[in-house]
Amino acid sequence: MKLATSIVQIIFWLATSMVAVLGYINAKRTIFQPLRTEIFKKQIEALSSALELFVGKRSDELAEDFDMDFGEKANIFRMYDAYLEFAFGRRRPEELREYRPELCPTAWIHADYLSSYDADKEDWAEDSAKVEFPAKPKDWEYKDGMISVPRKYTEKEADFRAVLENPLLPAKIADLIERHLEAAHEYLGAIGPVLEECAKEMPDRYPELDDFLKSKFDWIHNRLVEHRHNEGISLSVTAKAVVDEVREYFDSDNLLPVPRRRK
Repeated sequence: MKLATSIVQIIFWLATSMVAVLGYINAKRTIFQPLRTEIFKKQIEALSSALELFVGKRSDELAEDFDMDFGEKANIFRMYDAYLEFAFGRRRPEELREYRPELCPTAWIHADYLSSYDADKEDWAEDSAKVEFPAKPKDWEYKDGMISVPRKYTEKEADFRAVLENPLLPAKIADLIERHLEAAHEYLGAIGPVLEECAKEMPDRYPELDDFLKSKFDWIHNRLVEHRHNEGISLSVTAKAVVDEVREYFDSDNLLPVPRRRK
């Protein structure tokens, strides 16, 4: 009799414990479900903000977001102005220069250029009395080491950074957006090496001032397009990678059931 009573009590307590555990799990799910739903909504908003920067844009529109055309133009003009002063002793007014601070408030300076500049400063410090500064170099050589960056580029980069700061943005998508920003840097930065190569042809192309005044930039632009192609620099590729990853993240193709076709 006692054994039967003990068994019944054990079964009772097991059943009671199981009910309590199941109740706790259900209560936990009920309590946290609204929080999960709210987080999911916020995550959709974060991804929507990211997609707005990419969806429906052709390669030229992606470049225009960063004002790449003007960036190229500003840096080409800086090289042309340097040649104008070297070859013909003339300078354009600063307020007409496309690379002036109002239009290009920031600049990228190549690390190699900075290291060589620091080395030169050390040489000056060793014996400054013997240092001579010629009015201009004997031979034309353009190694500027700097890229003027349009204001619009800086503003668009800030838009991307604002999206990346959202902690709800999935890490893989954030990494792909970072890669797109790197591609934008490479896209504009490609003008540097191209200009250094094109600058070598300036004396042959523009031996006289009249030739220089009739100059056009098409030949440089074509070289730049070729350089980007050869180096695999593309904004559309990195943009597509972001859009594809967002679609895969939400499994967009399977969100809605496929309607059955009537026989």
